[in-house]
Amino acid sequence: MNQAKALEALAVRQAENKGRRPIDNSSLPAGSPMHFNCQGCNADFEIEEKYVPPRPKHCRLCTPLLEAGLLN
Repeated sequence: MNQAKALEALAVRQAENKGRRPIDNSSLPAGSPMHFNCQGCNADFEIEEKYVPPRPKHCRLCTPLLEAGLLN
């Protein structure tokens, strides 16, 4: 992974998602995927309603950054 490019892409995602309103899971029909905000870039990501805790806190793009120690 190119660290500089990964951090640049993270900054772009953070800017794109700034001010994005989270999806209210309680307003969705039963059985719908659950929506969560990524703690790294604030992007919306979804997982099946029947997920087993603990749920992921980062999207698929931020998870490798977290594992590499580039996110807090």
